Amino acid sequence: MKKITTWVVISVLSIVFAGCAVMPPKKHITELYDPIYHPAYNYAPKQNASTPAGYTVGVLNMRFEYEVVPPGSYVVNTGLGSQYQKDFVKAFSSGLEKIFISKGMKVSGPYDSYEEMTYPERSRCSFLVQPVVKLIFRASLANKRRLEEYDGPEGQGYTYLGGDFELVTSAEMEYVILDPLTQEKLERHKISTDPVGEKALGIFVQYVTRNSKGEITQKSWVPIWKDSHHRQEDNTVIIMGKSLDKLFTQYMAKVDGLVSVEEFNHLNQFKEELKERKRY
Repeated sequence: MKKITTWVVISVLSIVFAGCAVMPPKKHITELYDPIYHPAYNYAPKQNASTPAGYTVGVLNMRFEYEVVPPGSYVVNTGLGSQYQKDFVKAFSSGLEKIFISKGMKVSGPYDSYEEMTYPERSRCSFLVQPVVKLIFRASLANKRRLEEYDGPEGQGYTYLGGDFELVTSAEMEYVILDPLTQEKLERHKISTDPVGEKALGIFVQYVTRNSKGEITQKSWVPIWKDSHHRQEDNTVIIMGKSLDKLFTQYMAKVDGLVSVEEFNHLNQFKEELKERKRY
């Protein structure tokens, strides 16, 4: 009887200790991942011209740059972040094309640069247009706290930190009209838009550095997208797509209000005077 009792006790203890050794975290960190956002970049022009305007407009792709405030507080060029930017630039050209067509104009392009255009392509255009955009990303992190319920077992899993991340995105924008043969600026419109604010849960994982004896020498927190065992498209990057989508709609609406056949008629007269002066 003693042997049986002893065997039962040992078995129970073995199960308990084994369970402790492989006990998973109470919750899995993937529960805190936001869904991937895919910007629509949709804009429907306000009007549809009934008669042709008689102009062909060449579209140059956007000149795009950005600034992060304070420097180093936000990483823009992650895999998903870079894709958001590429799609943003492409969508602008497509949006401009829709606007010009809605005003009764023909469109040539888009072209990556003026240098890419051949002389026949330039000469067929009445005007060239190019959007110029500088985005300013203002990032902040507040209310940092441990996410202990998502931690793995001591020494066997990841340790997490969370924080309330806010991204406020504003834009300095220009809509530039150029002479297609000289590249001389005929008109430049500066466009202001309202800042766009988005919030998300920022998630960080603890990195531990050990010396040759196995002793911990340093602990640091890094965004989860920097760790290959976690999803690379983290929440703080996903909200960039939401911000760009909203800014796109604002900008297209402003440009739609600026583009007019009347302005091109006026600029065409000036262009002819320029052509006479430069004799090309």
